[in-house]
Amino acid sequence: MGKGAEWKRSMHVIRLRKPWSKTVDGTSEVHRVDVPDVSASSVESAKPPGNNQDPGNNQDPVQNQGPFQNRSRVEYRRRFNRPSGLVQQRVFLRIEAWEGQLESLQLNGVAIPVHQRDASIEANVASLLKRHNELIVRLLGTSQVPPRLTGEVVLAIED
Repeated sequence: MGKGAEWKRSMHVIRLRKPWSKTVDGTSEVHRVDVPDVSASSVESAKPPGNNQDPGNNQDPVQNQGPFQNRSRVEYRRRFNRPSGLVQQRVFLRIEAWEGQLESLQLNGVAIPVHQRDASIEANVASLLKRHNELIVRLLGTSQVPPRLTGEVVLAIED
């Protein structure tokens, strides 16, 4: 059995799907998105020419920029309450996938060390949790890929 299957069986998982705020550096617009973020997916490129409106308000301002402009930074923010019933359990934040480079990760203003910048990550955040929490994920695009969270973001609580 792989490590991932073991992780899912021994933990209570809370998915942080929505609502997320997404801001692209250099703009003042805040977009509401769900995570995984599909706003820059093939759905966007399949739109007819000239149709810049997204009925779900998930339009991605990075998607249609030139290849050199994809190096923009994107910031995702998600507020959530502390899970109820926590006593001494370990709580892990897990980000399963992203496109671009993971630049920084913060929970309640505290930087979470990021050792792997190109694969899924998991960090014990139990000591950082407060009654009300804010998670900030900053990504940097590459010349080939606009930055976005493409996998689930979860809190995993040890049973």
